Amino acid sequence: MDTAIVIDSDNALAASRGDVDDAYALVLLLSGAAEVKLLLSVFGNTSSKQAHAGNEQLVQFSAQRPVVAAGATAPGPGAPSAELVHV
Repeated sequence: MDTAIVIDSDNALAASRGDVDDAYALVLLLSGAAEVKLLLSVFGNTSSKQAHAGNEQLVQFSAQRPVVAAGATAPGPGAPSAELVHV
């Protein structure tokens, strides 16, 4: 693979609310479209904890084994809340 990438994802695949757009993108990337080195689980459409669980589940079904790590759990100083950004 020519391209190695790092992804931050608010994957809401297994959440009770939120959309699954990140999960679809991750499936495509993990299928070989790029070499995923690191997958960060962040808040957004769901909590970072739920995103982490969903990201770990997707990686289990992938031929790639990127590191799955916790990312941001809340907006940074001065950033809008997820509720204002995600519908």
